[in-house]
Amino acid sequence: MMKKLLAVILVVMMLVPTVFAEEDVSVPRVLVAYPSRSGENYNVGVPREGSASAAYAGYIEKGNTAILAETIAEATGGDLFAITTVIPYPDDYATMLQVAQEEIATDARPELAGTVENMDDYDVVFIGYPIWHGHLPQAIFTFMESYDFSGKTVIPFNTHEGSGQSGTQLVIENALPDSTGGKFRKGIKAAVFVGETLIRLQKLPVDLAMYYDAQVMLISYCGLFNEYTRAPEKPFYAMLAFNKVKQFGFPIESSDGDGVFTLASASDNGYALMITNFNGEQKKVTVHADAKTANIYTLNAASNLELTNTLSGNFELIVEPNTLIYAEFSK
Repeated sequence: MMKKLLAVILVVMMLVPTVFAEEDVSVPRVLVAYPSRSGENYNVGVPREGSASAAYAGYIEKGNTAILAETIAEATGGDLFAITTVIPYPDDYATMLQVAQEEIATDARPELAGTVENMDDYDVVFIGYPIWHGHLPQAIFTFMESYDFSGKTVIPFNTHEGSGQSGTQLVIENALPDSTGGKFRKGIKAAVFVGETLIRLQKLPVDLAMYYDAQVMLISYCGLFNEYTRAPEKPFYAMLAFNKVKQFGFPIESSDGDGVFTLASASDNGYALMITNFNGEQKKVTVHADAKTANIYTLNAASNLELTNTLSGNFELIVEPNTLIYAEFSK
């Protein structure tokens, strides 16, 4: 077993000198923008004595949306931007509720305290927010109306106490008709992005890669299944490849370079390798493994994890742009 683990680790280690090349500007830049409240929040934190909201709210040093935004930024290599208002929201939860309700009722546009100076430089924008009374915080509308999102990939995420998305993803999609979020989250680029993010998540201390929201009522949003036919979309196959690698056991080894990310694992049954190329150029990857045969499955715009080759010994793989490869090695 140790020999097999070392062989798989060698696969990953050999990728580093092979795939590293001069920096490619086509690797997308990611921004993670979000508003988040510390202070009193519903159903979390430590209740404060004398507070009118102590029965159902507690004090926290950092808001949940901020914590989630930081996790996404770490996993994707993105930049963080906190959406704050010129007039801060009250620290007291009950008072904050009143302010939020008034803003929603009047369709207010709170003035923001800061700006993204280089918004044109970003290709992918995650927009995060807490759900307030089943709605987006009004500051999100101010943020969306402050920039040109044409051609950008917009990916919403949120925190809530049980209300789910509350249809807010559709509100954002309608508010930003020139963004490419709807197409992105279902196509091959979405699949490669999902695969690459899952690989990066392996380096975090908490295994957040095990969670992906695919609830039946949200399938049109999460991108795993077609909202009409219920057939799997491209990101489903990225998740499938990731889970296949994971099922071969631990430790899972990963490496990255120049937009190419790899993930490998081994067990008594064999080895598995996953490669994503979110780079804009074709890449060559050299694989060294102590295995009899390797079945190579390719996910691209024309296929869904299609068996494209069977190889043995040491070999080279040509990884096309926006492609995910899953390789399964027999002992």
